[in-house]
Amino acid sequence: MSNTQFAFINRALVPDRKTLQTAIDDLGFDLQLHPDFTPFEDSGFSPCTFKGVEGAGFEISYDEAAELIEEDEELAALADGRDYCISLVWHSSMKDLACAMIVSSALAKYFDAIISYDGDEPESIEELLEGTAEAIESAMNEDEDSDEYSAPENSPAINLSVNEYDIEELLATPNSYLLNRQRMALMELWANGTITPKQRADMDKIDAALHKLKNQ
Repeated sequence: MSNTQFAFINRALVPDRKTLQTAIDDLGFDLQLHPDFTPFEDSGFSPCTFKGVEGAGFEISYDEAAELIEEDEELAALADGRDYCISLVWHSSMKDLACAMIVSSALAKYFDAIISYDGDEPESIEELLEGTAEAIESAMNEDEDSDEYSAPENSPAINLSVNEYDIEELLATPNSYLLNRQRMALMELWANGTITPKQRADMDKIDAALHKLKNQ
């Protein structure tokens, strides 16, 4: 399951990496953009260093607002005349969410961006910062969840090699520990730009299964 944060912004105000990093630092967030972060040219997964740890991040894309909006009157109203849109996409990881929220907050605070989650009504900068703080807290607790990253007793034997895993076997008896292990392996391929379309589709299936488990 994917989630999208739209940042409607004037193209002339889209910051380069150094300027955006300075804005993030000024807000007091412990997030480092990737050294190769390049506005307008980046597409796909953009890894970050969150709280000193690598691996988290978000998918990023840049579009003319008109192309994204097309005939959607609600999105047009949200954009409020801004001619560009930066889309940040994450899946089930709270660390990925925290990264997207931090960048969104910096864009809103310093670059006059309007932030909308999946086309919802935008929040004020105060509400956005409060939501970012909550996302960071959840991200820091993510590794402490009951069975998300620790092997349960009597966990089934299954080959989790990223090249040999059986997605149907993983999904037949969903287990948070096993699903997260496989997801992390796929995320590494994604971050390196070597993930195949099938593996990307498998990751979406894993995200959906994890989301379902968390809401049971």
